[in-house]
Amino acid sequence: MERRRTSVPLIEALAREVDELLAHALSEASGTWAPPVDLVACPEHFHILVDLPGVPARDITVSLRDRQLEVTGWKAPEPHRSAGKRYLRVERSSGRFAVRVELPGPVDPVRGRAQLGGGVLRIELPRIEDRRNRVHILPISTEEP
Repeated sequence: MERRRTSVPLIEALAREVDELLAHALSEASGTWAPPVDLVACPEHFHILVDLPGVPARDITVSLRDRQLEVTGWKAPEPHRSAGKRYLRVERSSGRFAVRVELPGPVDPVRGRAQLGGGVLRIELPRIEDRRNRVHILPISTEEP
C-alpha cells in the first residue's frame, strides 16, 4: 500500500483560506463589509492591494500583528441617497469595513509603507528571514583556574 505524504505548505494554505473565509463571514454578521484584496509575493516584499474607492486616508487604519495584517475604516454613504428615491440596484458598500490578511511569511513592519491613490490602498511590507525553529549553537566557555 502506497503512503501519501502530507504537504505542509498545502495544509498551511488551506488553513489561511479557511481563516479568511471565517473572517469574511464574521465581518458580514457584525455589519461590516470586506473590500476586495490582492496579495502579491515578490522575492523581497509582499504587496497588498485593497480597493477603497471614495475612502479618504484619514478614515483608514492599517495594523500588523505578527503575520496578521488588518485594514479597517469607514466609508461614508453617498450624499445623494435620500428619501423619495427608489433605488433599483445598490451594490456599492458603505459604512464600517474590515479585512484581515494572513501573510505567508514574516515581515519588517518598521520599513513597511502604505499609500492611497486612485481608490486603491497599496501596502508594501519587506520580507525578513523567518527565525522560528532556527537552531542556534551557543559557544561553550571554560573556566580557567
